[in-house]
Amino acid sequence: MRWRRVSPERTRAAVEALELPAAVFKTCPWEPRELVQMGLRQWLRCAGAALRDDQVIGMPSHAVDQAGHGLILCTARYASFCGAAYGRFLHHHPDGTRGGDPMAAQLRRRRPGRRLMVTARALNRSLLERQRTRVVFS
Repeated sequence: MRWRRVSPERTRAAVEALELPAAVFKTCPWEPRELVQMGLRQWLRCAGAALRDDQVIGMPSHAVDQAGHGLILCTARYASFCGAAYGRFLHHHPDGTRGGDPMAAQLRRRRPGRRLMVTARALNRSLLERQRTRVVFS
């Protein structure tokens, strides 16, 4: 099924307006919370761009993945956000696959969305480096 194109402005506005309740972080013990929130918001914007190219992208880090799980568990808020940001429900594919191609294979392809995927991979490295230096275990 083909969906209408996802507007970058619409996605950006919805991500900025998204309020992340404390419940999001019940599944995510990573600190600093502000960095995890920033990573989650960046990933949500990247996911909109990937949807425009009919692609999926993996989560950039375990911290962002766990915060994403927390957001998904806030089902009404998540469904409302997806409708506002993407015009459809964004299914969770943490490893960047949709039951098929692994993320590495997606990164090797030459498509218009390739630069976005490479940027997501660079974001992953950046977040992991920051997590290694700033993680506080409770």
